[in-house]
Amino acid sequence: MSNKFNSELLFCAHYQKDERNNNFYWHTWLIQAGVPGNIDEETRNTLFPTGSGQSLTAPTRLLVDSYDPDDTRKAGTLYEIYTYGEDGSREYYQSVCMKGKGLVEAGQRYFMSHVILYRYADVLLMMAEVKNALGMDPSDEINQIRKRAYGENFGKHVFVSGSKEYNDEVILKERLLEFAFECKRWWDLLRFDKAFDLVPSLQNKKGKDYLKLFPISDDLLSKEPMVKQNPGYDD
Repeated sequence: MSNKFNSELLFCAHYQKDERNNNFYWHTWLIQAGVPGNIDEETRNTLFPTGSGQSLTAPTRLLVDSYDPDDTRKAGTLYEIYTYGEDGSREYYQSVCMKGKGLVEAGQRYFMSHVILYRYADVLLMMAEVKNALGMDPSDEINQIRKRAYGENFGKHVFVSGSKEYNDEVILKERLLEFAFECKRWWDLLRFDKAFDLVPSLQNKKGKDYLKLFPISDDLLSKEPMVKQNPGYDD
């Protein structure tokens, strides 16, 4: 929370205590009653001196496993929770999002982290995307991102430009790792035309392009007769 106004930040929805104390990150934490009793003390002391939230939106195992062990972004993005059996066996329980953990005061967690719309890393990866679309080399921008992400291990993760298709794949993956829980992923998947390839629940629904749009609620349709339901949701 002490780093809310850093130079990386370009545009955000500002949250401050006593103005509004919760935002959507409230859904990414775990309420105290949902914390298992058989977690390790380090996890309990790190995450749950207080709970709050509803854990309606949690990092998937697919996201957890997407990070390389050298990638420092993982620790800033999510925290893995494991339960332990009496025999010492460990089992993955779930993860919580660390980007919007907010502030704890007097036993109360306030979800007042800024909701970031644009930061400098986004500029770099958008530039990489544009360069690649124009047949140019996006290595410089991608490696600026990776140099910070991998730190002293960057030498093992230097990006070297390949085909346009390969570069797009790398850029999309880099955006997943960099912007998880910053409301970018769905729009990235649509822009790269990869939603039906990379979203598990859509992989057997190719051709049903209406699923790229949300249905319009019955409540809105009842209030505004000029609004028509999106295609595919009429039945």
